[in-house]
Amino acid sequence: YDLRDVVPDLYLVRQGRPLFVEVAVTHTCDELKIERLRNRGISSVEIDLSRTPRDACLGDVRDAVLRTAPRS
Repeated sequence: YDLRDVVPDLYLVRQGRPLFVEVAVTHTCDELKIERLRNRGISSVEIDLSRTPRDACLGDVRDAVLRTAPRS
């Protein structure tokens, strides 16, 4: 995959297939980045942690990432 102009927050690989994970804290992905991912056929998910307090304990962040945070 050509990653020169798309840098994910997390780059995961499972069974040889990539998954980009974006973590939104202060802003979400812009349309250009989303379009670049689509054009490359790269599976991706954005997890919105903007409503999670910055001083949240690790357990609360883990719960938000795994269960409660909005995804797109």
